[in-house]
Amino acid sequence: MDFIQNISSPYLAAILLGLVFVLDPCALLSNIAAIGYISKDYKNRRQVIRNYTYFALGRVLTLGILGAILVVLFRKSILLFNLQNFLSEYSEITMGVFFIVIGILLIFADKITFLHVHLPTQRIERQKRHIALQSFILGSLISLILCPANIVIFFGILIPLSIGSSAGVFLPSVFSVASTLPIILLMFIMALSVNNIDKIFRFTDKIGKYLVRISGILFVLVGIYICIEHLFLHAH
Repeated sequence: MDFIQNISSPYLAAILLGLVFVLDPCALLSNIAAIGYISKDYKNRRQVIRNYTYFALGRVLTLGILGAILVVLFRKSILLFNLQNFLSEYSEITMGVFFIVIGILLIFADKITFLHVHLPTQRIERQKRHIALQSFILGSLISLILCPANIVIFFGILIPLSIGSSAGVFLPSVFSVASTLPIILLMFIMALSVNNIDKIFRFTDKIGKYLVRISGILFVLVGIYICIEHLFLHAH
């Protein structure tokens, strides 16, 4: 893909990785569960939006800061040097294969037991005066739920990409914002229908597996296209 060679490609790659990150089955379902949790028992739209805002901030800051710290710590690490060289030489084919694997995981997510994550929200005690802080903490914790695919995305691709890029510590922040955008869209829809949050939550739970499969098919198709482009078009 030609955009990888462009100056802005690290930012575009970080955005794309962030979207893939949040669409992982266990990450997506965990976020939906968390949003439903911080929405329950609240009929005031302003309070719900406030909770959502702190939840989103928790996600963005945690992933961004964690990524920046890792980049600073490992930027001169010899252990990552070979991996960085490999990704720079085979970035396109690696991305294509990665998309295909992620797509297959998305398509068969309901049959792969290790992708299932049960969010223990019932263990989180809430007090109304602390709900903003607890929404922030919940957002931080949810962002740290790293399923197998997300571990590869964050530690295997994003961090080496950031280390080898002039954008450096800024890429994890771009990644964290991109991974939060779909969640913000979902929260916006739910905030507009605050009186019907329970119905929306049940509806998203019902159609969630179909949306995940559709996303999986799209990822497989994109991955196949990237591989074909790299193997055949660039060979000439």
